[in-house]
Amino acid sequence: MTAPVRAAVLQLGCPDEENAADRVRRVLGEIRQTQADLVVLPELWVTGYFHFDRYEAEAEALTGPTVTALREAARERGCHLVAGSIVERSADGRLFNTTVLIGPDGMIRHAYRKVHLFGYGSAEARLLTPGATVGTVPTELGIVGLATCYDLRFPELFRLLAEGGAEIVVVVSAWPLARLDHWRVLTRTRAIENQVYLVACNAAGRQAGREMAGASVVVDPWGEVLAEAGPRPTTVRAELDPSRPAAVRAEFPVLTHRRLGVDHQNRLDPAHLLDLAGRGKAFLDFWRERHLCSLTTVRPDGSPHVVAVGATLDPAAGIARVITSARSRKARLIAAGPAHGTPVGLCQIDGRRWSTLEGLAVLRDDPASVADAEFRYAQRYRAPRANPRRVVVEVRITRVLGSV
Repeated sequence: MTAPVRAAVLQLGCPDEENAADRVRRVLGEIRQTQADLVVLPELWVTGYFHFDRYEAEAEALTGPTVTALREAARERGCHLVAGSIVERSADGRLFNTTVLIGPDGMIRHAYRKVHLFGYGSAEARLLTPGATVGTVPTELGIVGLATCYDLRFPELFRLLAEGGAEIVVVVSAWPLARLDHWRVLTRTRAIENQVYLVACNAAGRQAGREMAGASVVVDPWGEVLAEAGPRPTTVRAELDPSRPAAVRAEFPVLTHRRLGVDHQNRLDPAHLLDLAGRGKAFLDFWRERHLCSLTTVRPDGSPHVVAVGATLDPAAGIARVITSARSRKARLIAAGPAHGTPVGLCQIDGRRWSTLEGLAVLRDDPASVADAEFRYAQRYRAPRANPRRVVVEVRITRVLGSV
């Protein structure tokens, strides 16, 4: 698309006294009256982000009535619609905070499940399952990436979107007034450091006694604020020049100056410092014997979370694995950590023998990783029971302690 992209950010209120059905009807009417190429709605605008008691009752599939109605509105209006996020119920019953991009043909172009779930005074991380992937999608407007609220605090996610070619990143949010200064800094920062348009739609008004920040904003790839809302429900409009991201990147090619070799060596592959296979037969045998282990992670308040687990060691790869449910506390703590891995410790003790493995943990939920981890678990312990919500805690080992 060479013509300017007309963006309309609908900064919605979610009054406590308004039920979900009435709110959906109201917003559908607003969408149909909006003249724009790109229309954006905020995070969990149907349920209200802070109404945690409604999540289970109002969750629905992406084939449910809310997304179906939004698809029809986008088709009638002939616009791209980032339909905010809904509490999505997956086929296996898990709940996700899912943002949907709908094309002008009414088809779902992209669905993003929020990766970083908020846990400070919020029940989101307890009630929902974190997403495991990010991605971009080519559209008639340019290449678009999606992010949700708390994701703003994690620059790695936005760099992944930039590496995926993103030219426009849309952030849907329910950001409270108490952290408005952070919102303003982070939205501009993510646009500047990735040289993208950042279109951020926030909620307005009060939700469950909390004042929302509003301040929806459109930032260009140079960090210029093109349009910004106040605290009340309103529509923010701006025009995006499709050639602007490429022009900024050509003028100031900061992304080409990254020293990726240094980043990769220090951040993603610390196991090259360790020769686990060469630590001797006693060490390897100890980690093949059938022993219960402890896994230690860190809660948001800094206190340790310790739980008994079964673990397997892959010395050649420098990786330890733990199978668990995606809804387990340990899985949620790891999912909420940095994209490159959450610091953890695995320990097993047998009499005077003990061994601790420290490293960076990430979650894997793809079928191949789960099947491989289950096979290794069965070799050391027994065949695990079937669990459709199973994920793998994969620990890239950076330090070994102990006496065996």
